[in-house]
Amino acid sequence: MIRKTILKEIIEIVQLKQKYWEKLTDGYDKIDEFKKNCIVLASKIHIFHEQFKIFEQKFEKQLNIKENVIILKLKSMIGSLVLNDYQYTYVNEVMMYEVKKKEKSILKDQINALSIVVGKSVILTSSLINN
Repeated sequence: MIRKTILKEIIEIVQLKQKYWEKLTDGYDKIDEFKKNCIVLASKIHIFHEQFKIFEQKFEKQLNIKENVIILKLKSMIGSLVLNDYQYTYVNEVMMYEVKKKEKSILKDQINALSIVVGKSVILTSSLINN
């Protein structure tokens, strides 16, 4: 549910940004219209960013993982698509690279966050019964 909400919000913001840029290239008739569109876009981005920070904290607390490849990639995508903050994106990409490097040095048979992202995880069901 949270994933769908985040994805829906990202799509809405990207569409709003596209409409904003199209209108900007066509030109505004009045400065008040431009100001209104800027405020709407900026407030939508700000609200989303605050909600994402809360989601990120809950996710990290729930999994008890501070450096998670999935969250880092999501933060990187949000940084470039939504926030237009390429320094933020770069920092998250570097952190993700470091986490991947650490996880690659771990035993190859061990399941970790990287194996889930790469698609190398398998669910095994076992039954332990003591007779």
